This record gives sequence, structure tokens and C-alpha cells, in this order.
Amino acid sequence: MSKLIAIDLDGTLFYPKKRIKLVSKENIRFLKWAKANGHEVVFVTSRNRQFVEKVLKEIDLDIDFVCRNGCVVVHDHQVILDKVMAKEDVQKVTSFIQQRHQRYMFSIDTKESSNIVFTSAYIWYLNIMYRMYYFLQGRYREDFDKNNSRFEKEMKQSSTIQRLLIYFGLGKKANKLALEESQVLKHQFPKLEIAWINGLIEVASLGTNKGQSLTKLVEAKKFNKDDVIVIGDSGNDVSMFQMFAHSYCMDHAHPSIKKHARDVIKRVHHLQKIITSR
Repeated sequence: MSKLIAIDLDGTLFYPKKRIKLVSKENIRFLKWAKANGHEVVFVTSRNRQFVEKVLKEIDLDIDFVCRNGCVVVHDHQVILDKVMAKEDVQKVTSFIQQRHQRYMFSIDTKESSNIVFTSAYIWYLNIMYRMYYFLQGRYREDFDKNNSRFEKEMKQSSTIQRLLIYFGLGKKANKLALEESQVLKHQFPKLEIAWINGLIEVASLGTNKGQSLTKLVEAKKFNKDDVIVIGDSGNDVSMFQMFAHSYCMDHAHPSIKKHARDVIKRVHHLQKIITSR
């Protein structure tokens, strides 16, 4: 029976990283094998639409996708879901973080733009780290605009903000702080969607997550939930693990993420053996 295979990108399909080729040849072979054998493949990612389309062109496949962590769903090249969050919610969350921390860094995505970045006056070094991090991403890099004035203007006036990102830096200490703060935010803002991803936190409107948006795409493609396989590695993949029984988490993921999936896997292309053995 045909399966719908929903795959996260960063840390999953892009693992291990191939900064020149984007996707390993083994994973590309698996995607093409799945399509050739009657299975459906979809991407479910935090990345924006332009980046996903660049990947699809690179690997020469036509695949539906969920992007911006569930804000946007594209089916047959048409947007069937395009969710935004209230600017008042963005203001409340950023104000809450500013009261708790002297050093902070925010980024917002709107329907029109990606990665509009705001940094506190105390965080010049993190600004440098941010730029270095993006430079070192190679072909995984997305454009960003470090512009405090533009960020504040969008936050006050825009009606098309899709998500807010809160950065805590790189390394284990930053990851731990982001995880702790994500729990605080979930308690403080129960009517928002909060997801932890290593050293950052994603904030969106309630119900805007990979699991809910993937469900809409599954319905559009007329698949039963029992025939869906999901695979990811981060906190924003947990909603998929919880909604779909056939869930796989990458072996390198944090233990707090792996516990939500049914099974663990080391590489995406290992799914081929699992599917053919059923």
C-alpha cells in the first residue's frame, strides 16, 4: 500500500550536512525510489517557501510541502493554508523576554519577508555570531535583514507576521537556556504555539504547527493517517510525532524529543528498508 512520507529538512533530510550539494546522494536516491514505487513524499520544514523550492529544483523533484513550521501549506503549487499571528501577541512575547533578559535577539517572518532581525544594545557579539553562523551555512543559508527600526515598524504595524523567533546563541548552554525559556513561555502564553529548536524558540499562533498543517495536506492528498510516516529531529517536529502513529526521530536528536517518537533512525534513507519489509 502506498505511504505518504513526511520529512523534516534541517537535521533530518539535510543530515549529514552537504553544504555544496544540499542533500546526500543516498537520501536523494531514497526520495526518487519512493516516488517511483508509488509512495508520496512531502517536506515539512521551518524554512520559507523560496528555500524549499530551491531544494526541489536542486534535486529535480516535484513535492508538496509545509513550510515556516506550519504557517504555509503548498499543494499542487497552490497555497492552501497561509496563517498569521496577531502583532499584539508578538509585542507581548518580546516585551516578556526583554523583561527577563538583558541580552536578546529576535527575528520575525512576514508573508512578504524573512528573517527581519532585532538585537539588543548589549548583544553585539551575538550579532557577529549570527552573521558568522549564516555565512558558514553555505547553500543552506537564507537571507536576513539585521534592522532594528524595520523590525519595530513591522511589529507595530504589520498584519502579516507569521512567526517570531527568539535566539539564545550557540552551544549547550544556549540550548539549555532556550529549552528552559520555552517551558516558561508555554506557561505564560498558553494560547500561542511555542516550539524549542536547540538555541532558539519559535512562536506562532495556536494550532500553527507541523502536525496540524501536515494533517491538512494529508487530507488534500486523500491519505489515511495510518498510511503516513513522519520523520524529524527537533522540538517543532513533536506535533507530528504526536499526531501520526508511524513516527521516527533522528538518532542525534535531544532525548526530550526522541521520547515522543515511536522509533529512532540514523538516516532518512534507512526508511526504504523499513517500508519494503512491511
